[in-house]
Amino acid sequence: MSRSKRWALRALVVCIAATFGRPALAAEGCSLKQAASLPMHIVHNEILVDVTIDDLPVSFIIDTGAGTSLIGRGLVERLKLPVKAQRGSMYGVAGGAQAYAAVVRTLQMGQMVAHNQPFFIEDNFGDGQDRRPAGIFGADLLGSYDFEIDFAAAKLNLYLRDHCPDRVVYWDDEYFKLPFSPGNGPTPRINISVSVDGHPLHGILDTGAYHTAIRLATARAKLNYDETTAGDPTLTFGGVASMAHRVGYKHHFLSWNLAQSHCATL
Repeated sequence: MSRSKRWALRALVVCIAATFGRPALAAEGCSLKQAASLPMHIVHNEILVDVTIDDLPVSFIIDTGAGTSLIGRGLVERLKLPVKAQRGSMYGVAGGAQAYAAVVRTLQMGQMVAHNQPFFIEDNFGDGQDRRPAGIFGADLLGSYDFEIDFAAAKLNLYLRDHCPDRVVYWDDEYFKLPFSPGNGPTPRINISVSVDGHPLHGILDTGAYHTAIRLATARAKLNYDETTAGDPTLTFGGVASMAHRVGYKHHFLSWNLAQSHCATL
């Protein structure tokens, strides 16, 4: 299997676990232990996995940029789950909204089953019958595992974290290792260092994003971008927690670098 068709991500919480200390393991305990393997497919630039919620088969988005896991209000109403208002608000790229939550009785992910799994509720997802994703798996759930996004085999594989450091890439001896930081927030994110046109920037590896994006204020300040003179086409985008949409600009920068890798255009 070509390694160019495989992409592995260390679980988001691994670096946090290392910060607080990892228990010493015997040599025989170094091997990877798979917790679950989920069918995966790509639709409209979204990574979807097939799961079962309260005996209903649905699709969820794998979103490493989301701090919390979300479930669609339509599915909550279909399952007749109790809804509770939460203190505070949820925020996405397009704004914020009052937070509500529900508890799923049974969540089955491959061979793994969880009971009484909490989710925040989001209006912008389906009910499991309309062919739309029914929710998001975010860092609060994914961060408990090491995970592998295997595009070639169309699988999302979850592994237990009780293995020796760096014993993750099992399909080849040569691979690209990208350092990242989980940040200081309540839930971890994949914070990485990138550069665009030679300017260093802080980025997030977000598998839930439709497009690669730079904040407009950052492009103006760091890259001397001026949307009034660039002549770029506009596009509208939205996100979770809000029905609002914002306007962006589609611009081609000359180059970008991700650690040692290099691409000619962005």
